[in-house]
Amino acid sequence: MSRLAAQVVTNKQGETQSRKNTEPLGREGGFQLILSDPYLRLIAILVVLLNIVIGSGDFIFGKLLVVHASEAVGTAANLLKARKAYIGAFYANYYGWINLVSFLIQTFLVSRIFKRIGVRASLFVLPAISLATFLSILAYPVLGVVRVLKIGENSANYSLQNTVRQALLLPTSREAKYKANAAIDTFCVRLGDVLQAAVIFVGSTLHFGVRSFAAVSLVMTVAWIFVAIRLYQQPEHSSRAPRLEHPLPPVVLQGAASPASEAPLQ
Repeated sequence: MSRLAAQVVTNKQGETQSRKNTEPLGREGGFQLILSDPYLRLIAILVVLLNIVIGSGDFIFGKLLVVHASEAVGTAANLLKARKAYIGAFYANYYGWINLVSFLIQTFLVSRIFKRIGVRASLFVLPAISLATFLSILAYPVLGVVRVLKIGENSANYSLQNTVRQALLLPTSREAKYKANAAIDTFCVRLGDVLQAAVIFVGSTLHFGVRSFAAVSLVMTVAWIFVAIRLYQQPEHSSRAPRLEHPLPPVVLQGAASPASEAPLQ
């Protein structure tokens, strides 16, 4: 009897899930969902800040590399091609290491990190690396040290952070997965790129040095960590749970007593 009951309940749950998957999506757009749900709103803000910080770090790394190439090759005009070749070879090695480390993290570490500390605690891995990167630049901007930290930062971004962002949307509604996620992947990512370009433009206009750019990026990283803390403290599930327009009737097994049959006769 218990096996029959479990089978019936499992079948009904499958029917319920199938109906959820075929229910038409609501009329609200992705931006409406993000603005109305604090959980989705924090994810969107986090994506914007992440892109600003990562892009600013890449810009600072590029400036350090140009200075290093001039010192290693020379600054004479006839050495321009040699400097470009040096920078190109440096970047080829740099991105090669990023691809390799990203693959290793995704293959061997992401699942273990999730199992050990959970998805939400994994939010703090990448900003911790970014924090160390900008603190090292502020203390003593050495290209070799920054290179190692940037390889770790970009590798964690491409592997762990992307997986975390997708995993954060798993407990949300179908509308959030389809609409809000699309808005985050398009508008919020591009907005972060535009704001990062604005930071670089303003800093270049004000003749910021490497340390000044690092200080601004450090502030952005602190804001990113604050948003991650708020997201970590959010309830486990989004408040926008999927709703069925035609819910299934309750299951009553033959031979089982119903609440009405157990009521005392008057």
